[in-house]
Amino acid sequence: MNLQLKITRATVVLTNHGKDRISLDTEYPSPTPKVDPEPLSLTFEAEKGTGVEYVKNTFGIEPEVIDARTEVNFKFSRKE
Repeated sequence: MNLQLKITRATVVLTNHGKDRISLDTEYPSPTPKVDPEPLSLTFEAEKGTGVEYVKNTFGIEPEVIDARTEVNFKFSRKE
């Protein structure tokens, strides 16, 4: 079987959680049109730091990159 995906947009979300989240929007109809009329979107994860290159190499497109990594710097102080 040779499946040709019709991708309209690719997004890679960089996170602190050890994985990159990849979403591919397609031209295919929604599997739940009464609930969500947006076209089919496929979402999966890649190893941290590899998502952008994976999309470029596998699908031949430049993804939109969202950097959702945060620096956590909590400073606790004691109220007197």
